[in-house]
Amino acid sequence: MKKDWPPRILTSSETLDRLENDNVSMGRFGDGEVSLMALVPIGFQKVSLKLKRDLIEVAKCNDSDFLSCIPIFINNKNSLKEASRKWWTSNLRLMGVFWRRYFSTGITYGDTEVTRPWMSFLDEEHASECFSRMRNIFSGKDIVLIEGEKSRLGVGNDFLSKAKSVRRILGPAKNAYSKIDEIYDAAICEDKNALYLLALGPTATVLSYRLYKSGRRALDIGHMDIEYEWFKIRATDKVPVKNKYVNEAGGYKVLEEDASLEKKYLDEIVRIIK
Repeated sequence: MKKDWPPRILTSSETLDRLENDNVSMGRFGDGEVSLMALVPIGFQKVSLKLKRDLIEVAKCNDSDFLSCIPIFINNKNSLKEASRKWWTSNLRLMGVFWRRYFSTGITYGDTEVTRPWMSFLDEEHASECFSRMRNIFSGKDIVLIEGEKSRLGVGNDFLSKAKSVRRILGPAKNAYSKIDEIYDAAICEDKNALYLLALGPTATVLSYRLYKSGRRALDIGHMDIEYEWFKIRATDKVPVKNKYVNEAGGYKVLEEDASLEKKYLDEIVRIIK
């Protein structure tokens, strides 16, 4: 490691403070984004030099109103379950050169894991705090939700129940970055004063920054809905979730859906981009 590395990373609570009090936008980096920055493909996204450049731009952003996030595990793995601690130790050994190359000690980053507070952590109260505070951020807001075609964020649970309204733009479940310009064009046709929530893999990292630059508030919340589903059933493994795409648990599991939930979900869709 460089002598002055790693950079400062806010705790999850400090990251939530910024989201609650400062109304910042947020883009998140995990192992998948860094793999793509190293030109290594991941299961649902091909590599491209343009995607790499876009991710690097977000990683280097030091604007006061945009919070780039990286995993708190880079600084401290004590809060992790043993399996997760071993996994991240291995990842940093293999990919550490790229983490050091693209993330600057001159920037204070938020914690990527603020949206993934359940599966990897020892402390259950940590997850409860993250979910409760994030749901309060949505409270009373008009939401524009940009997600993968089969993500169905908030369907079948109360994750978005405090929102005033929800309008959905659906992008491809795989290789969404190839459609990022079309997704962005659809997004900026929506209410500029809405809160934009993104769950679209590495594309969301880039798109959150683009939407922020357009004068909107955008939060890349990634797997938070899936983590919330696992939290509610106290799952200890990454299990499939009915009628939702879970890339970490075999993809898409189709079960019979409640007709009223299905109608509400379909009514919320304003654009499908394939």
